[in-house]
Amino acid sequence: MKKRIVAILLALAMLLSTVALAETAAYPVEGEGSLTFVATEPNTLNMVQASSNLDSAVFYLTSAMLYRPYNGNVYPELAAKCDVSEDKLTYTYTLKDAVYSDGTPIVAADFAYYMIATMDGTSAAYYKNGTKYMNGECTAADVGIYAKDEKTLVVELEMLTADFSPELEIYPLQQAFVEAKGEQLGGTPADLMYSGPYVLTEWVYGSYMTFKKNPSYVDAAASFPLAELRLIHSVDESGRYSMFTSGEADVLTFISEETQQMIPNQAKQYVSDAMQGLEFNTTGMMFDAAQGTFLPRDAEVTKVLSNENFRKALSYAINRELLVMVINPSGLPVNRLVTPMAEGNTDGSRFVEDYPLTADYAAPITGDAEAAKAYLAKALEELGYASVKDLPTIKYLCFENGAFRLMAETLQSEWKSILGLECIEIEMKPVQDAVMSMVFLNYDIYFQSVSSSSATPRSFLEQWKTGGAISDAMQSGAPFGSVYSNAEFDALVEQAMFEFDTAKRQALIAQAEQIMIEEHIFVPILLQGGYYAVQDYVQGFVSVGNQEGYMFNHTTVTK
Repeated sequence: MKKRIVAILLALAMLLSTVALAETAAYPVEGEGSLTFVATEPNTLNMVQASSNLDSAVFYLTSAMLYRPYNGNVYPELAAKCDVSEDKLTYTYTLKDAVYSDGTPIVAADFAYYMIATMDGTSAAYYKNGTKYMNGECTAADVGIYAKDEKTLVVELEMLTADFSPELEIYPLQQAFVEAKGEQLGGTPADLMYSGPYVLTEWVYGSYMTFKKNPSYVDAAASFPLAELRLIHSVDESGRYSMFTSGEADVLTFISEETQQMIPNQAKQYVSDAMQGLEFNTTGMMFDAAQGTFLPRDAEVTKVLSNENFRKALSYAINRELLVMVINPSGLPVNRLVTPMAEGNTDGSRFVEDYPLTADYAAPITGDAEAAKAYLAKALEELGYASVKDLPTIKYLCFENGAFRLMAETLQSEWKSILGLECIEIEMKPVQDAVMSMVFLNYDIYFQSVSSSSATPRSFLEQWKTGGAISDAMQSGAPFGSVYSNAEFDALVEQAMFEFDTAKRQALIAQAEQIMIEEHIFVPILLQGGYYAVQDYVQGFVSVGNQEGYMFNHTTVTK
């Protein structure tokens, strides 16, 4: 993945000083109304180096795209059409007439330059000669991303894959501009290129950013009606609340549960695709950093965790609905691997609706105490234990903070009261230490947080196949292979990758999901969520946790 680079030198240069465009007057206000929202400012606005959601959220306002995401959908913006070759290896985009804010035409070469300049190891594998280019074996001119002419962008794939989406959410970026700016790219408002709904006119680092409507934007007449947006940078919860209640702020992009309770009428909830659940270490191995090699873990603990009925007992004993209600009210309890937001077989449908849990292979959202006890009894018999008192000590690893502690203690209490288990010990570590313990497999049960690069049903499962990002990435070259490996699961996920018929592809994913849920190597518990606040006089504001951008596409203010 691209490095997340924070432009420290640029930040210092801008600290406590207002940087404004000298040409501000060149951008007449042609919208109506203004809106002030409180959020966290970006790390960097260097479009080549940027990689965080905070950066992308600002680019959503300042740059046009081939296709723009909005409220769970994607629609063409600068792409007039996309022609796909019969073998589905070549995508030819015809561009609309559009210009940057200074009147310079946007051409196909600008998209090709951006795609190649921001390419990483993962994305490079999609494109013809992409991996070779990343390895220094060819030049950019050899990569299957190029401009046929000013209005035609061609993208050639390295191999057939259903994972590639032709609806590219990529920005135009002029190579000559980037080379002229050098390290200053994105450092001040004057060092950005503007092709999107707004122009950044002021940036007082650590304080605020001001955006003015860009009349040159290709869709200016039909979207983003507000004339001005003002982002106030604040991480202080009490200050944010005061700005909102005083009317100084119109939107708070994130608020705590406590603030939500104080303004229940203005507070709204969103749910992300970041899933949290229990990951079991059944490998029997851990990495010893001192010796630089993998060593066996406690064999008795491995035997217990490798027992499917034992894992099922823990899963069925969990009342996810109550757990989320008490510990994380902004979240959503889940008992399956594909998120409720994932697309279904038809426009507007959802995967979980098209493929409901028809078989008894997942623990109910509210749990099932009797089933949990039955699974535990089977596990004890299979393991050769007379009672739960004979079970070895099992360590539950999580982050060292209040919410994670409460989650761990609640689960520990449920397992004790329902199953009589007194062998689960909580081990809390600072975030960095806990993550490293997970990487080195120094855990028995780990409270894992997982998210995918897209909301497709296949994207989450892809990470768990043999060789996938979760299953193998951290254990490359380990003698035991993968954290999770199932040949049938792998085959279904791979087959889905090359299946372009939507219904057939989704059916394959549903089968793969069932296999993994039945094995309970990863036990999903909840999707992370959050709250935001909107004044009553603000209409049409959409929040998706700022994963895709500040969606003021159809926001109006009447005050």
